[in-house]
Amino acid sequence: AEPRAPLLRQRALHERREIESVATAHAKRLVVVALLEQEPVGVDRLRTLVERSVEPNGSRAQMTSPAG
Repeated sequence: AEPRAPLLRQRALHERREIESVATAHAKRLVVVALLEQEPVGVDRLRTLVERSVEPNGSRAQMTSPAG
């Protein structure tokens, strides 16, 4: 997102720093989900998120079943 309002631009800058910190120093993998109009509750909505997502290398994300 490219917010135009000064407050939102400042917030986005701080969020980006935190996300980069997690990605580079605190986690091997992470997921960033944008604020959505409806929460992604349930298999169908979660599947829709995964289908639209992209891995850092540019490939499409894959939804896998939990082990067990």
